[in-house]
Amino acid sequence: MSPRDGRSVGELLLQADTASRGLLFDVSGDDALAMLRTWGEVVQSASELWQALLVRPRGATEDGQLMAQLEAISQGMHRTRLRQGWPGDGDPDQRLLGIAEAFDAARDLVAAHASSRAGVQSLEQARDVQAARTRIMHTLYVSAHSVSVAVREHIRDLQQMPRVEQQSTRATRGIPRGQDALDRLTAFEELAGSFLGGRLVRALEGEHREGYAGLARLGDAIARWDLQARRTLAAEATPANLSAVARTQATINRAALILVRAAAHTGVADPVVYEQEIAPTFEQAIRAQSHLAGQWASLTNPTTRRVDPNLGSVAEQLQAATRELIHDKTALAEPTLIAQRADLRDLPPVIKRAIVGGFILSRDIHELTAHGTSITAPAKAMLEVARNDTRTLGPGDDDSLGDSLHPNDLQHNRVRPLIEPVRDILARDINEASGRQAGASHSVLLMWSSRELLAHAPAAGRARPKDPAPPVAVTAPRGLRI
Repeated sequence: MSPRDGRSVGELLLQADTASRGLLFDVSGDDALAMLRTWGEVVQSASELWQALLVRPRGATEDGQLMAQLEAISQGMHRTRLRQGWPGDGDPDQRLLGIAEAFDAARDLVAAHASSRAGVQSLEQARDVQAARTRIMHTLYVSAHSVSVAVREHIRDLQQMPRVEQQSTRATRGIPRGQDALDRLTAFEELAGSFLGGRLVRALEGEHREGYAGLARLGDAIARWDLQARRTLAAEATPANLSAVARTQATINRAALILVRAAAHTGVADPVVYEQEIAPTFEQAIRAQSHLAGQWASLTNPTTRRVDPNLGSVAEQLQAATRELIHDKTALAEPTLIAQRADLRDLPPVIKRAIVGGFILSRDIHELTAHGTSITAPAKAMLEVARNDTRTLGPGDDDSLGDSLHPNDLQHNRVRPLIEPVRDILARDINEASGRQAGASHSVLLMWSSRELLAHAPAAGRARPKDPAPPVAVTAPRGLRI
C-alpha cells in the first residue's frame, strides 16, 4: 500500500468485506474461470493475515485449526488445477485480487506493529483480534459463495450448449471439473459458515478504534480522488474506470447527504432547507450516478473490467474516510454520534468542493463520451445495452441495431469503439446525472451562502473548540431513502 494510504487494519478488512458483498450482485458464468484462478491467492492471503494476528490465550486453538482446514481445501483445488490444466492460464479476477491485496496490506500493518508471539495481553485486545478474524472469515464465506454461483452458472451454460457443441473438449472437460470445484467450494463455504454462526454482529462490537480524524481526512480524500479521477480518465477512459468514477461519485453524494442530515439534526444546518432542497436533490443525484455506474459496468466483460489500480486505491481510501464518520459498526451512525466525531460547523466547504467537483467531472465525462473516439467496449455488450434501452420495439418491428456492428465482431465479441446508439444512450444518461449533480450543488449553495462559507471556515493550522449545538424548534428531518 502507498505510504499515503492511511487506512488502518480494520478499515482494510472492512474494504475486503464490502468488496466480497459486492461480488454477490455481479457474477456470472463468464467469471468462473478467472475467479477459480484467483481463489487460491485470496485464501492464502487470508491465512497469512490470520496467523499474523495476535495469538489467543492458551488452549483456544480451534480457530487456527479451522483456518488450516480451509487452506487445505484451497491447496487441494490448486493441486487439482495444476494436474488437470483446468481452468488453464489466463487473467485473474480483479475483484478477488483486490480482496487479496487488502488482506496483504493488513498483514503488513500487523507485522509492522506487533509480534505474533507476543500473545494477547488484555480482554480488549482479545476482542479486537476476534473481531478482525470474524471479518476475515465473513469475507471468505461470502466470496466462496460468489465463486460457487459463478461456477454453477458456468456448468449450466456448458450443459445448455447445443448437443453438437457438447461433444467438444471444452464441454466434456468443463462440466465434471467444474462440478468437482463446486463441491469443494461448497464444503469451504459450509466450514467458514460454521465459524460465523450468529457471532458476526456480536464479534464486531469488539472492534477497537484509536480515534477519529474528523472532516480533515475526508476533505483530503475528496481532493485526491478528484485529481486521480482526472488523471486516470485522461490516460485510460475505459468503461471499467468510468463505472468506478460514477460509483464513487454516488458514494460521495451519499456521504454528503448523511453528513448534512446530521448537521440538520443537531442544529448546525437549517432542517427546513435540508428537508425541502438537500434531501430530494441529493437522492436524485445518487440514483442518477448509480444508474450510470451500472450502464458503464454493463459495457465490460471479464477481460475488460480491470480498474486502474491507482484509481481503485484512492477510491478505497475515500470510502474509508466516509465510513469513519457515518458508520457505526454494521449500521449508519446516528446524527448525534456523527456530530461527536466531527465538528459539523466545518462541513460547508467540504461539501461544496465535493459536489461542485462532481458536477465539473460529469461535464468532462459527457464531452469525452459524446465527442471522443477513445472509449471502446465488447461488441455483444454494446448490442445488449442498445437493445435494453430500446423499449418501444414491438413484435415485427425492425431491429437494425445489429447493423451497427460487423457480424464477425459480434461472433468473436471483439472490443470496438462505441457505436452511435450506445454513445447517444450514455451521453443522455451522463447529461441526466450531470443535471442532478447541478441540482445538488445548487441546494448546497442555497443552504450555505458564500458569506456563511467564509464565516464557518476553520482557522488555518488550529482546531476550534466545539460548543454545544443550539436546539432547533422544528420536527427532525425525515429518514434517508437511499
